[in-house]
Amino acid sequence: MSGYLGSNVSRNVQIPHGVRLMFQRTGGSWLNLGDLSEVSVTPVAEFLEQFSTHDGKNALAKRLLTNRGITIECTLNEINGDNLQLAFQGGATTSSVTKQIAVTDVVSGSGALGNVVYQLSDTPVGVSSITASSEDGDTTYDAADFTLAGSEVTAVPSRAMDAPGLTVHFSYLTSVTGMTQFEVLGDTSISGKVQFQIRNMEGGLAQVLELDSVTIAPSGAISTPIDAIQTLPLTVTAQVSNGSFGNFYTKNI
Repeated sequence: MSGYLGSNVSRNVQIPHGVRLMFQRTGGSWLNLGDLSEVSVTPVAEFLEQFSTHDGKNALAKRLLTNRGITIECTLNEINGDNLQLAFQGGATTSSVTKQIAVTDVVSGSGALGNVVYQLSDTPVGVSSITASSEDGDTTYDAADFTLAGSEVTAVPSRAMDAPGLTVHFSYLTSVTGMTQFEVLGDTSISGKVQFQIRNMEGGLAQVLELDSVTIAPSGAISTPIDAIQTLPLTVTAQVSNGSFGNFYTKNI
């Protein structure tokens, strides 16, 4: 057979390159879960063992397979709406949502002393929601110290908030439109099928593990480091479908 690698040769040493986990939610389309790290596939086989002492020595007489299964533990490195929904066991998605979010702006003022103008990055929702403090945090201003027009704050001339060019911290609510929403832990089961694909770095054996019926669930803490990659850990659990878990496909390339 051309290209057969059944013997022990160096091309059988697998250095994974091009690792993909594809998920098709029941009733949906295939979804590429993106860049992965710390992927492991664990075949589970549990046995019931019977030992006999009939001949005066304890010896294994029978070993029966009682439980079988497959799990995939993986960590997703790409943060998008689909992956976050899987990691938070999210319910149905709603698009074009308007949501008020909290914002902190650090803004340097401009203009003549006593009439300093600060340009915010967003438009506050309601004057009563905005608060301000000096750069060092020692002075807290109140609504009487400034006027607000759209996203522009002007210090009241008789109660200048700061000298021109100095910094003020503003905190307020703003409305963000066009957001996507899902309920956290709103889905009791995320089910479908997966393909776990592996290619070797320099040819050799390509592998495709296809599991016909799986559930996906969160698996541990969702890491949000300040200066490193945010990750989403998941567990994929295979279930029997029509008497089979699925199939493993290989091809020498």
